[in-house]
Amino acid sequence: GKPIIDSFTADETEGVRPLRVTFTCTAHDIDGVITGYSMDYGDGSNIEINKTGIFTHIYESVDQFFAICTVYDNDGKTTQSKNILIKQQNIINVPADFPTIQEAIYAANHGITIMVADGVYTGYMNKNINYWGKAITVRSENGPEHTIIDCEQDGRGFIFSNYEGNDSVLSGFTITNGYAEVG
Repeated sequence: GKPIIDSFTADETEGVRPLRVTFTCTAHDIDGVITGYSMDYGDGSNIEINKTGIFTHIYESVDQFFAICTVYDNDGKTTQSKNILIKQQNIINVPADFPTIQEAIYAANHGITIMVADGVYTGYMNKNINYWGKAITVRSENGPEHTIIDCEQDGRGFIFSNYEGNDSVLSGFTITNGYAEVG
């Protein structure tokens, strides 16, 4: 008979790009031996083949993808798994995904929106925030009345010094208690 897939799982099915996902496909064959597994990640990348059924892939694009595992046995028979839906988000949430605004910017690729929840943001990594030339949007969830960067008399709110352009957007913050000797 055909191989029987016992399980097909992914350790992550949703997240911000780049999204690293490890898939595990397990199977058995009642009248033969499993000889290999192949993995179609659903994003146009090359299909991978191995004998362990464990695959790791990094999704780079913002979209939805259907991943499929195929199992092969020694008689040349195959069985295909059900799809696993992988969803790429283009929003990073602070503090839900990253505790500070700067850490979220470090993790962001071009085109990402960083949504900052209501609150007063203080301390290291929440002042002197640098876009590092990235074409990203950093915006507050509910406007400047609710989202405050308190520089604590020790620096600036944000720094744009790495050739940021019109695609580097800042919106909806109140910046207080800033201090800089120059500039």
